[in-house]
Amino acid sequence: MATDPVCGMTVDEASAAGTSVFDGRTFYFCSAHCLRAFEANPKPFVASGAPPVTAKVAAGHAMPAVPSATKATKAAKDMAKDPICGMVVDKGTALRSERAGRAYYFCSVGCQRTFESPEAELK
Repeated sequence: MATDPVCGMTVDEASAAGTSVFDGRTFYFCSAHCLRAFEANPKPFVASGAPPVTAKVAAGHAMPAVPSATKATKAAKDMAKDPICGMVVDKGTALRSERAGRAYYFCSVGCQRTFESPEAELK
């Protein structure tokens, strides 16, 4: 098991959504979004070797710090919690499924598949 350097999520190396090599080390990612954020600028995520800082990461996805309460409220409305893993995702870029008139948002295809076919996960 590895830790996604962007969101801090535990990732199974065999089923990671992506990998990237930086400074001679291989990093594993929970989603393509985290991989893109890392590859755009890997230094902040590996500089200290510490887990990601919450101000830099909103539930696994890099986003700028929100300076005012009004912007924070708006940003919170644009976010949703993945019903499978609990990761908070941006509604604008997350995977989406609708069931019984309600929209659900997902961080990865794996979480979306588990939601849509829970019996497959049990098998």
